[in-house]
Amino acid sequence: MEEIYRGGCVDSRHQGLALLFMALGQNDVSKLQTGPLSPYTIQFLRHMKDFLQIMFKIERAAGTGR
Repeated sequence: MEEIYRGGCVDSRHQGLALLFMALGQNDVSKLQTGPLSPYTIQFLRHMKDFLQIMFKIERAAGTGR
């Protein structure tokens, strides 16, 4: 319930796993709404950029003041 309250649909401990699955799929197909990114997820995104040259487009959801 805490993750839903924070605006996400993925547990913050599993954000990196969901992003990994998105990276393994086809380009421009996947979308994911999470709550605030955890420090682990932020570092995971940096590793994906450095080692795999994979970057995500991250946007704040409309209507969220967080």
